[in-house]
Amino acid sequence: MSKTVTAIIALIIGLALGAGGGILGLLWATGNVAPSQSAADAAPTLSLNDATPTPGQVALLSTEIADLNDKIDSLSAQLDTLSDDTQNVGTQVAQGVQLSEAQATLDALPTSTPVPTETPTTTPTEAPQVPDRTLYRITSDESEVRFRINEVLIGNPTEVIGTTSQVGGDFIVNFADPPASQLGEIAINARTLKTDNEFRDQSIRGQILQTGLPENEFIRFAPTEFQSMTVEPVGVGEMITFDVVGDLTIKGATNQVTFNATATVESEERISGTASTTILYADFGINIEAPPNVTDIEDTVILEIDFVALAVEE
Repeated sequence: MSKTVTAIIALIIGLALGAGGGILGLLWATGNVAPSQSAADAAPTLSLNDATPTPGQVALLSTEIADLNDKIDSLSAQLDTLSDDTQNVGTQVAQGVQLSEAQATLDALPTSTPVPTETPTTTPTEAPQVPDRTLYRITSDESEVRFRINEVLIGNPTEVIGTTSQVGGDFIVNFADPPASQLGEIAINARTLKTDNEFRDQSIRGQILQTGLPENEFIRFAPTEFQSMTVEPVGVGEMITFDVVGDLTIKGATNQVTFNATATVESEERISGTASTTILYADFGINIEAPPNVTDIEDTVILEIDFVALAVEE
């Protein structure tokens, strides 16, 4: 092979490697915008047949165990009483025989025939049947996740808002016993977050959240506990407020947070609601380097979700 051909091949290989490195560098800087899968597919699904305790059920089981202990104590007291009454059984049987003989004598006496009276009858009205438990799935078509953070842009206080509809998750509502409801893991595709500025979006995807890495593509919230949940049955048209405690994972870091939430039962097939919390982004290993025209970026971020969930069959 001549030196000229060898030189040409080396040049081609060098250009290819350079182009590949440039593309990888660009993806790291701007962030990969193509989601690998939808948030609905990334979120684990629940089942009405699940027996695994979820938020609210652990506290409920503790209450049930306490109730069972109380019932055992009550039954023990009743057994003691029955034991005392056993001594009087013979006397009660003899008295029963005497009463039977007296009743037979009374039955033999002539009596007047009572005039039959009509008893009014009523037809019972069945209450509408509402299932105790229903499985719902968040629909991204009508849901939105947001972050809010304040900064000073060219001397002007500005609230930066980033949004995405790529959110998924399941929950099971127990209408008869709300604390026994279940909330599954919520998944949010961070690659699809958008603000009003494409350069800012590239920075969020690239340097800030590094969503081009598969392990950073999704923000996840795994609930562990319900708080301030009503114990009264819930019906169609009612709104409830409660808190959800759980583990929030962003960019590989996990911290416990509490979302303040509301949910409205619009119908048996549809539930809507909101949830919000405030976090210190430094707790998740996130560093925001301000560009020259931005100053005073706040240390906290508000996370919000507006969701609509529809009833689904198993």
